Amino acid sequence: MQHPQEIILNTVDYNGAKIEIIEWPETVWCGKLGWARNNTQEPDFQSLIKAFTDVMSTSANERLTADWDGALFIDHHRNDRPSGTLFGFIVGTETQPECYDTYKMPASRFVRMRDCSDTDDGAINNIIKNEFIPSNGYLYDSTVPDFSYYGFFNSQKGKHDYKYDYIPIAP
Repeated sequence: MQHPQEIILNTVDYNGAKIEIIEWPETVWCGKLGWARNNTQEPDFQSLIKAFTDVMSTSANERLTADWDGALFIDHHRNDRPSGTLFGFIVGTETQPECYDTYKMPASRFVRMRDCSDTDDGAINNIIKNEFIPSNGYLYDSTVPDFSYYGFFNSQKGKHDYKYDYIPIAP
């Protein structure tokens, strides 16, 4: 599946898994953003998810992907400053109702892989970062957030039908 905001540059078969190298333009994310209290902890994910679901009844300006939500992980692999997480979606403008936070992600390249597992344990993320990126001559770009992009929530299953992990690489 190709999202309207991305350009697929290359598709690679990696041990039977389809991995794509993609490019995204500068993107504005809208939702709820939280920061860790210090350089070693993570933000309070449960509070952030609750805050995000609480504001969902307020319409955002220029939402671009109605059936897709994301989780951005900002500076989670750095120890020189607190990390942040944003649960949200893509919009066309930074001008949003006060209940929302926004984050402007710079134009970037990513390694993308669909995660078909029933768990969110970071296994796909680790395969991409620790195996695929170094063995294929790419460099991880810690200046851009990693993110997971979830599509089409299935209320009968209690989960999204699609999940893709995006790991930034240096151009």
